[in-house]
Amino acid sequence: MFRLSFYLMGVNMIDLAKLTEFVNGRLDFNRTKTGHLYSMKVEPEAMELFEKYKGENYLLFILDHWTNDEFFRWKMNKELQKIGPMHKQPGRGSKKIYEPMFPELTAYWARHSWATIASSIDIPDCVIAEALGHEYGNRITNIYIRFDIKKVDVANRKVLDWVLYGKIDGKEVVRPGSPEFFGLDPDTTKKLELYLPPLSKSSRSGTKKRGRPSKSE
Repeated sequence: MFRLSFYLMGVNMIDLAKLTEFVNGRLDFNRTKTGHLYSMKVEPEAMELFEKYKGENYLLFILDHWTNDEFFRWKMNKELQKIGPMHKQPGRGSKKIYEPMFPELTAYWARHSWATIASSIDIPDCVIAEALGHEYGNRITNIYIRFDIKKVDVANRKVLDWVLYGKIDGKEVVRPGSPEFFGLDPDTTKKLELYLPPLSKSSRSGTKKRGRPSKSE
């Protein structure tokens, strides 16, 4: 759910839990906290998660299986704060010992992370503010400006392309899975099993062998 929230520009759990329908491939809803109207394009990566965690009465299963979104959020935050290396104590019981990398991590970080990454890849502050439902610039001037929601759609796609594929404007800048991609030193990256091995020659070329295999194969 943290990942889905990030893919949707940091939408919070209470709003995610109450979603009931897509409208032309978008999510249209009023944010519970502020009443701000959102219209979000659902990118393929987000749609895949909606399908995986589909609910019966809602788009997601949260309120089908949990008393309320508050308890679900508490449980999720507790698990998020365990992320990091884990080992078991010797002996009977095998108690798990966690070494959390982000002991204060919560679902709300998805929102801050999206904004921080968007800023780092030069998405304008006014677009980031609109994506988050924040007011930007002069309040009176804003009354006369009709913001183009397509700019937010483009911004979200750019953030996802960078985070998931290491791409900016369609060009791979850093290889996904590499230490540089995660901003970690090589030893830490390998310890967390985040490092992807180099692509084989056949993978890099994007071609597959055709015809019958040789005897040596």
